Amino acid sequence: MKATAKKLGAATSALAAAKADVQDLRDRIGRLREEREHVRTLPADAAAVARRVDEAIALAREYDPAAPSGLSAPEGTSSASPHALISTFNNRADGNIFAALAAVVPGELKAALLANVTSGGIAEEERARRLAEIDEDEILASMAEEVATREIEDAVGTHVPRRADARAAVLLAPDSELGR
Repeated sequence: MKATAKKLGAATSALAAAKADVQDLRDRIGRLREEREHVRTLPADAAAVARRVDEAIALAREYDPAAPSGLSAPEGTSSASPHALISTFNNRADGNIFAALAAVVPGELKAALLANVTSGGIAEEERARRLAEIDEDEILASMAEEVATREIEDAVGTHVPRRADARAAVLLAPDSELGR
């Protein structure tokens, strides 16, 4: 009787430890997903933002509202009057203030846009590298979770619920692909 109780106690302890291991893996997967979202949403680094601003200014300058027609019209024509110049410029710049500023004061526009860029951004290559590392860690943790879950099922003989957001590829993988 004592031997049976001792075996039952050991089995209960082993099962509790195995369930705790699965929960630890699930917690790790949750932290990895949070870290992934954090890295995914980090701002771009200042160099990337500056490149984007330069590209936008260059594109807007192609429109060039600062070059209204009639600038070189002969004196005395209606197109040569200051009012016509203002009107033509306003018509061309209407609805595209960015293009107007890019055409007239590109340096000041760039400085104004970059003035509020925060430091601590991340280069896209670094973001991709970190996301790949996190994804690999998450897959490995998911595989370890599934192996531990299957081992509990084999030991106890009953189904153990999976996470609702578990990767289908891991859940459906044969034991041999999970290293079991």
